[in-house]
Amino acid sequence: MTDSKITIEFNLRTEHIQDFYVYHELKSKERKRNLLKDRIILFIFLFIIFFLLISNYDNSYLSSVISALIYSGFIFLILMMFRYREKQIREKIIKLLNKPENRNLLGPIKYEFDINGIRIKTDISESYYKWDCITKTITDNRYFFLYMSSLNAIQIPKNVFNNDLDKQRFIELLNKNNDGQKSNTHSDCPAGSERD
Repeated sequence: MTDSKITIEFNLRTEHIQDFYVYHELKSKERKRNLLKDRIILFIFLFIIFFLLISNYDNSYLSSVISALIYSGFIFLILMMFRYREKQIREKIIKLLNKPENRNLLGPIKYEFDINGIRIKTDISESYYKWDCITKTITDNRYFFLYMSSLNAIQIPKNVFNNDLDKQRFIELLNKNNDGQKSNTHSDCPAGSERD
């Protein structure tokens, strides 16, 4: 490997694609708006239940215990709905990947990064993207996500690097070639990959 070229090879697995869509879904602007709306609805719902419980209060110990259990049960159910959103996303991705037309998305993949762009090779295809196609780069605890559109990103697991030096060289190459402010209206970019 020369200093100007970085090659990363690994098997793209279902969990990688699931992790991307879970991350994207839970961090997207639309999800944050929906979450705010859900919280407002939850607050109103809980306020109504609380008001109904208080208005029917008859100083009976048994009535108070039953009311508290009903109130706690509703809170528990609503919290569980939020918790299982990630599970729903993961199950949906498995169903999509099991369709015959999507099976080629998994398996060996090779990324070659250089100062001009990114070459992606699989067993059945090869593509090349200039750095201008990358609209933003996001890093979390486990991945580098290089977004080419609002729904499409190159996913690089952090554990595929041989050592910390290779990872640092990759980060430096990303920083040098993608400042996160580029517009990807370049003709070599995938269709529909304009900046958000």
